[in-house]
Amino acid sequence: MSKKSTFTSVTPLPAGMTRQAAVDFLQDHEAMIDLNPLVTGRQRMPAAPADAPADERPCAWYEVTDRIDYLPGGLARGSVRYRCAFLDLPGVGLQTHCYAPMGVDLRTRWSVAGSAPGEPREAPELGIGAPPTGLYLREDTELRCSLVMAAFVRRTLRDAHKRLADRLTQRGARDAQDAERRRLREAAAAAAGMGREHGEGEQQPLNSHRISSYYVQREAEAGRRRAGAAATDPRNANYHQSGLLTEQRYVSEDGPAPSHGMYAGGGNNNTSCSRQHHGQETQQYHEADATRDPAELP
Repeated sequence: MSKKSTFTSVTPLPAGMTRQAAVDFLQDHEAMIDLNPLVTGRQRMPAAPADAPADERPCAWYEVTDRIDYLPGGLARGSVRYRCAFLDLPGVGLQTHCYAPMGVDLRTRWSVAGSAPGEPREAPELGIGAPPTGLYLREDTELRCSLVMAAFVRRTLRDAHKRLADRLTQRGARDAQDAERRRLREAAAAAAGMGREHGEGEQQPLNSHRISSYYVQREAEAGRRRAGAAATDPRNANYHQSGLLTEQRYVSEDGPAPSHGMYAGGGNNNTSCSRQHHGQETQQYHEADATRDPAELP
């Protein structure tokens, strides 16, 4: 003889857990299946069974394997397989329907109820033991089975509900720790940003000046090396020696070199012109030598 029974279980959620985090946990189908201590295997079905009701065809279907003891103490043990339909309720929770062996028909609805801090307070419901404040997990169960199986099924459901409450408590503690770490990281980033605004930003011009000074020194060193190489070039040595001999010859012929004011006229001006003409010829001569190979120079 089949008997129908309904019951509701309420579990307060941890203070650090948000409504969406609890809903996401409920909608993790495989995690919810594993809460049953008798489950030994599960597999997602590619499609709904042919005999599934029309309103359950859009659901996600799973084939679940349970361990069952035929005799106390595990003297005789076996396994059973059955099918379950899972339907996600957006923003609310999860609804399931399991077709278990031996005529066990189990419908369960998990929902997140209550009021989180900052949310409007919900009207309290009498007779279910809901907390006056905060979020809580509500489990509404409808069970159809024989009187012989009723006690066993309800005991299994109590164990699964306890494991679910423990998992949610652990999840809430982990979420609270993650939130605290994020807060500390944001505070450290904000402090670092304020430090850059008040002092660290002034280091950039100093670094730029150091970099530019380094390249200026490199250019000066390269210039000194080029000047030293030019001084040791045989062509430049011949050029300077020829110019020195020419200047000495002018001094011996014309006497001391006139000052800049004496170039206004007279014989000194002619001498200056002849010197300029000879200097141009000397420069052309040395420019012609510059194009020759150093081995051909005298």
